[in-house]
Amino acid sequence: MAASKPPLESETPHRTDRQTGKTINASIGGEKHEHAESQVQAVLQHLGEYLASKPRETPEAMRDLIDGLFANKTLPPSITIEDVDMGGLRGCFVTSSDANTNKVVLLLHGGGFVSGSIASHRHLAAEVSAFCSTQVLLVEYGLAPEHPYPEGLNDCVRAYQWLLEKGIKPGHIAILGDSAGGGLVISTALRLKEGGIDQPSALIALSPWVNLTCDGETMDTKANDDPITNRESLSNMASFYLNGANPKDPLISPIYGDLRGLPPILIQVGSREVLLDDSRKLAVRAKADEVKVSLEEWPGMFHVWHLWSDSLTDARQALGGVSAFIRRHMG
Repeated sequence: MAASKPPLESETPHRTDRQTGKTINASIGGEKHEHAESQVQAVLQHLGEYLASKPRETPEAMRDLIDGLFANKTLPPSITIEDVDMGGLRGCFVTSSDANTNKVVLLLHGGGFVSGSIASHRHLAAEVSAFCSTQVLLVEYGLAPEHPYPEGLNDCVRAYQWLLEKGIKPGHIAILGDSAGGGLVISTALRLKEGGIDQPSALIALSPWVNLTCDGETMDTKANDDPITNRESLSNMASFYLNGANPKDPLISPIYGDLRGLPPILIQVGSREVLLDDSRKLAVRAKADEVKVSLEEWPGMFHVWHLWSDSLTDARQALGGVSAFIRRHMG
C-alpha cells in the first residue's frame, strides 16, 4: 500500500480511536494508515448491494437512497437532538452528554447538492459531537434543482450568522462538511470574507467536492477504483445545482478562489476517490494563499468513509484526527 503525500501543515495531527482510547500518530508523513481490508470489503459489499437495488436517476431517487442508507442507524443514548428554526431554515442541534454548548461545529451535509438531510447525517453529527465534545448544528440547506446556486450557499451563511446572533463566538465555531458539503464549507468561508464577517476557528472538508467542472485528473485515473461515484453522476448533479451558472465561479468551485484570510483547513480524502485530484488542488491553492492547510490522503479509503464509523477503524481514526484539529484551533 503506497504511502501518502506529506501534510501541508507543519503540525502532525494525532487520532484517537474512541473504542480503544488509543492515540494513533497516523498523520500523512510517510506512515501508513493501518486498516483492516476485510472491514472495507464488508462495507463496500453491503453498499454495492444496496446501490444496485435502488434507482439513482433523479434527485428524488437520490434523496430516498441516501436517507434510506443511513436513517436507521441507532444513536447512542448519550446523544440528544433538538430541532431548531433559524428564521425558516430548518436544522437541529445534536449534542453529546459531555458537550460544551458554548462551542459549535456547523455541519453541512453532503449529497451532491441535490440530496442529504438531517436523517442521512445525524449519525455523523452524533459522532462529531462525541469526538469533539461540542454541540453540532446540522442544517438542511436548500437542495437543487428546486433551490439551485446560490440558494443552498445562502442558507449555510444564514446558519452561521444565526449562531453569531445566538452569542456563539466565531472562535468557538468550526465548519465541517462532507462531499458537496465539504465544498460548501470553503464557499461559505469565502462568502463570509466577502461580507466582512468574522471567520470561524477552523474549516474541515471531508472528501470535498470543490470543482464542479469535473475535470480533475483522477476523474479518469481513479475511475475504476472509486466504488461510490464517477464523472457522469457528478456532472449530472452539478447541472442541477449550477442551473446555468459558471462552474468556475469561486463560490461554486473554491479551487478557483482567493483563499487568503481563511482560517486553518483540514482536508481528508481517500486514495480511491475520483475527487482526489481536486482535494490536492485545493490544498495547493490554500498554501499559495498563505492559509494553514493539512491535506490527509488515506490509503485504501473511499468517498466519505467517515459515514461508516460503526464499521471501519479508519473512520474512527479519521474522526479522531478531526477532533484533534478542531480542539487545537478552537481552543
